[in-house]
Amino acid sequence: MCLSFFSIVIVFLYLHISTEFAYFVLDIVDPMELQDNIGFSRYNASEIERMLRYVDFLMGRDWDDMLDKSNLMETVVASAVLCQYPYTPSQLRSFIEAKEAYNEEIRLLQRYFLILQDVMQGNDDGRLDEMVIMRLFEQLTLSHDIPRSAQKSRIEQLLAAGGRPRQLNGVYANIEINQQLSSLVEWYLIKSDRKELHPILTIGIFVYNFYSLDTLPSHKEEMTHLLTHLLLRQNKAYWVALYSPIRVMLDNRVEYINRLKNGTHQVDGLSRWLVYWVNSIYEAARKAGANIAPVLQEVSPSRKSPINMRQRRILDFIAANQPVKLSGIVEHLHKESVNTVKKDLLRLRELGYICSQGKLKGTVYYKI
Repeated sequence: MCLSFFSIVIVFLYLHISTEFAYFVLDIVDPMELQDNIGFSRYNASEIERMLRYVDFLMGRDWDDMLDKSNLMETVVASAVLCQYPYTPSQLRSFIEAKEAYNEEIRLLQRYFLILQDVMQGNDDGRLDEMVIMRLFEQLTLSHDIPRSAQKSRIEQLLAAGGRPRQLNGVYANIEINQQLSSLVEWYLIKSDRKELHPILTIGIFVYNFYSLDTLPSHKEEMTHLLTHLLLRQNKAYWVALYSPIRVMLDNRVEYINRLKNGTHQVDGLSRWLVYWVNSIYEAARKAGANIAPVLQEVSPSRKSPINMRQRRILDFIAANQPVKLSGIVEHLHKESVNTVKKDLLRLRELGYICSQGKLKGTVYYKI
């Protein structure tokens, strides 16, 4: 009887702990033997879902002609700082803008700027394969300029004997196409084609594993950042032209080092990286979205605001918690009726401050 009682207690505690600390697992099966169970806590899984819903809302919006040159500059500066270039941000800006470069490091920065500009403008939107990676690496590291058409021709000649680039093991310039790189590219293409994972998660896993490879002899981190932008754009995240996630990562530099540079040696490194990665993507998307939203005027006695204070509270609440439902807004405002909140939401939509997705009780609101 006593034994039976203790057995019941143990089962109860096990079920309670399993429920309280449940993990959502994504089984990553790939040809690189990088099988890894990605475990998200219930809270992290919920937050990731919330953030990706907002990113999905921005996906595909045609911002091709909205390349922000200041974002381009600050992205290269942020990347250089994360790569531990021994210069201040102001020095980096002046080096990039200089007409002449007095050392190879500055020339590389200037090439990086031009390559990233091409990527953000969609001039390199071809399907990912080893040839694309090799071309980016050569453009970045060569000390003299070679026309893009000539580079492509030379690389294609090298790969011709091996059929599909992914199937070739060889060496070009100083980059080795080994089995690890080929398998990682193959994994990415399979996951992308089958849409087994959200594209942001697929890119995050690719970026994490690419950084862990020993394929590149140098400038691996710069290449990781370039491929980040390339793959985001190929997956219709055109908003990176307005605000790059690399800039967000610089704001959380210590966490970037822990999650990417040091995280590849940790058992749960991939899970921890993905939480950080999705949050960085989300914050960058929010900042990009804010760049195209109408300017919210300040309230002053001499100038009326287009929205009232209650509507401002609603807008602030949506921005901090998006996506949100009508019930959540009503609960936040406490004393306001459902009809009043509905009218305010309609007003905010008409002015272009928010948008909605879904129907009836399933409708959710986003700040644009």
